[in-house]
Amino acid sequence: MKANRAIWFSLFFISVVFIYFFGGPVPYTLFYVMCILPLITLILNFAAVKGFKYTQSIDIKDAVKGQRIVFRYGIHNETPVIFPHVKIKFCNSDIIFAHNLETLNLTLKPFSSVTENVVLECRYRGQYAIGIEYFEFIDFSGIFSFRYRIKNPYVVTVRPLVINLGRFSINTSLASEVNSMLSSGYQDFSSVSSIRKYVYGDSRKSVHWKLTAKLGELMVRKYEFTSESEAVMIIDFCSPDLEKINSIAMEDKLVEAVVAVLNYCLSRYIKIEFVYFDGGIVKKILKEPTDFGEIYEFLSIVKFDQDLPVSDISDLLISEKISSVNFFIFTANLGAGVFNSIYKASIAGHTPSLVYISPEELTGSAPPDEAQILSELAARGISSYKINIKGSIKNILENSERGNQLFRKDA
Repeated sequence: MKANRAIWFSLFFISVVFIYFFGGPVPYTLFYVMCILPLITLILNFAAVKGFKYTQSIDIKDAVKGQRIVFRYGIHNETPVIFPHVKIKFCNSDIIFAHNLETLNLTLKPFSSVTENVVLECRYRGQYAIGIEYFEFIDFSGIFSFRYRIKNPYVVTVRPLVINLGRFSINTSLASEVNSMLSSGYQDFSSVSSIRKYVYGDSRKSVHWKLTAKLGELMVRKYEFTSESEAVMIIDFCSPDLEKINSIAMEDKLVEAVVAVLNYCLSRYIKIEFVYFDGGIVKKILKEPTDFGEIYEFLSIVKFDQDLPVSDISDLLISEKISSVNFFIFTANLGAGVFNSIYKASIAGHTPSLVYISPEELTGSAPPDEAQILSELAARGISSYKINIKGSIKNILENSERGNQLFRKDA
């Protein structure tokens, strides 16, 4: 467009010069053409903007990572005017759906339509806009363009995968006798706090069969679990300092690992203190499987936009804890601060573990201090789990040898 405008201004200037110095029919004809051309193209382009119609739809608005969404769109020229150049820009076409939705350039003949069905793969968890971002109409001379922006695209929520771990290394010697039994897969039915309706995730052992038969719907007993011990999970919601698409991939992997450990602990009634920073330090106490749903929804949409290092959160919690606990730090930002915090937790009598998402497979090389930090932690007998983008979270977190041998890479 810039080139076309430059040509038009050049021809317009030349026609004015020729009229001023020479006069005659040819310079005047060129001058009038240069004056009328923009007016005609402006009117035609305005008619195109006013005379087109568009349609778009998606089949689902809630999905799980890996699921596919069908996006349908169409643009219709309902005028006798040709649309010489129409540009269609899609939401997130440059990042999330880069391989599925590309900016489209087309020509629409009078009274014609273009429709398309596109299958979009949900590669990462989060909330994303799906649909047409804007239409841009460029006139046949390439001088003017009008952009019609779509105000309300569809918003799709993509939830992370829930990976079921068969085992995970937790120091149950820190727990009370009752809590140790629970962590091993047993329950204590000695204390009933309430009776409520069955929800997904409840154990069949908790069903109150007599009341169920009487009311005609599943009712379960809710048990009171008291524990002097707990597991603290500290989540780093600082975005990795990488290209946007690589940061999104690492954030997605981190959330998946958090969900896997949460699901493992809560399904065994292991008390969790879930900690993160969001303008201030936020703590959530999670005790049983029914607590999983709320935190799962939160992790589906949470943004990695915080700036407080996870090591600062960890240091504060270490100073607060009197009794020994399992300390889990989940991060994609490994540095000296994280190492120092984990070491402090170990010295304070806690059982720290590191779950670390490495950018090695995205950037082609590991961070310069990664190998040294992991080696130092291993030498001190502190468990950590290094997970690459293509690594299997289930295999890594279930492998106790990998947890103790920090410097091994995942397959």
